[in-house]
Amino acid sequence: MTFTKMKLISIEGIDGSGKTTLAQMIRTRLVADYQLFVPLLREPGGSEEGEAIRKVLKSEPYLHPIAAFLLFSAARMELQKLLNRNFNSDFVILDRYYDSTYAYQVAAGVPLDLVESVTKRVVVYKPDLTIFLDIEPELALERLKAQGDTEDNQNLEYLRAVRDIYKQRIALEPNRFLVFDATKSIELLTEKCVREILRLKQQSIE
Repeated sequence: MTFTKMKLISIEGIDGSGKTTLAQMIRTRLVADYQLFVPLLREPGGSEEGEAIRKVLKSEPYLHPIAAFLLFSAARMELQKLLNRNFNSDFVILDRYYDSTYAYQVAAGVPLDLVESVTKRVVVYKPDLTIFLDIEPELALERLKAQGDTEDNQNLEYLRAVRDIYKQRIALEPNRFLVFDATKSIELLTEKCVREILRLKQQSIE
């Protein structure tokens, strides 16, 4: 199977939705079964500079929301250079991208107009497809607690607000998003996502 031009796929969802596992499994399938070149990157991170910023964000959980937002944006700006270097990939999969910033930082109190203004100036590459794993916040928290993940921002009201903003994003760009039930088996979700990703790429060369 021969493709041209990178397709950018972002995987989104609230904490506990299983998006990181799904991203890894999608990449594994595309590489193993279709012999495609598929870098998997994460936000914040991906680049050396982005990973350094990620460490700051992880080690300073009580940063002012706007300060955290600006750090996320700085990491994203560095990621654009990395995406440019991967332009000849078949796909690039992103474990979170700017939709996460809209959801999490706006829910934390960052003004929407600031997020929109900065994001427009930072983002060069927009997703061709965004996969959103939807899950009830109550169940997401149960999963996180079972995993021993107890970050301070993981409270029910906050995750509800984050999910609501994600839904607003989906309503604004319904053609970009595919929404899946995160309670389905990871194998079924992987199969459905791989099918849709390959269809997207095939459409671009027809």
